[in-house]
Amino acid sequence: MANLFKDFDTKPFMKRKPPSDNSFDTDQELKQLAKTPINKKFITDKDDVESTFKKTAKDAGVEYPSKLVKKLMEDSTTPILKLKKHFNRPRPHVLAKKKNMKLEHVELKSMKTPSYPSGHSAQGALIGEALADMYPKAAKKFRKAGKDISDSRNSARAHYKSDSKFGMDLGKEMYKHYKDIPDDSPMKCWKGYERVPGTAKGSKGSCRKKSPMKKQKGGGTTKTCLPAAKIRGLSKEKRQQLVSSKRSAGAQGKYKRSSKTNVKGARKKGATLRDWFQKEDWRRVDDPSKKCGE
Repeated sequence: MANLFKDFDTKPFMKRKPPSDNSFDTDQELKQLAKTPINKKFITDKDDVESTFKKTAKDAGVEYPSKLVKKLMEDSTTPILKLKKHFNRPRPHVLAKKKNMKLEHVELKSMKTPSYPSGHSAQGALIGEALADMYPKAAKKFRKAGKDISDSRNSARAHYKSDSKFGMDLGKEMYKHYKDIPDDSPMKCWKGYERVPGTAKGSKGSCRKKSPMKKQKGGGTTKTCLPAAKIRGLSKEKRQQLVSSKRSAGAQGKYKRSSKTNVKGARKKGATLRDWFQKEDWRRVDDPSKKCGE
């Protein structure tokens, strides 16, 4: 399967140079890091990006799309490493040693690459945005998880603040790129299936079998539906008129009854289909004990 970010343009990001090693800004960043509390539990917990989001999904009561997250993690390393090698910024503790500055830090296995940008920050933002988009009700939790991952790198004194800021910006742009991948991408639904609205490409349950509309044999539908409250306000004669009109139209192969039989006030101004069927109790006019569609 092709890399999701093979066409991601890193050129704009190559123009965002970090402060030079001997600059005032870098010295200030090192001093700021020296004052940042080291929280070892927070650091070790957030060092594992996938585990962090898996726990967040569990806490939010939603399904964790492991294949999608793994794919985003693997493919995003290409542009991240490209930028890291381009800038080749030394880690804070390495530069501090050269400057004879004391800077304690937590050594992590994930600290073997150049400092700028922060890969954890980039991937935290990327996956945080992807899962926030997939589960809107838990969006704040997933975005916070991404920010916590980024902040943990400062707590470990593994990254300058500017590394983290650059990484977060990069991750958000990478998500925009991922979101705009056309439907003919490697993450598309297979033949005969379609994307489920509101789901992310490649996530479990994001595809469903297509169910094309088919014309009914022998004419159109013969059922008439209205909000239950509206039906209760109609006379027996008016209800019968509506039912007969719809059955007559259906027998002729039509899908709408005569507009002369329209009921005023059945539709609230500005109401959508979702409003009609979810917020109002729509029932069959011929048999109000049955819901519309039964």
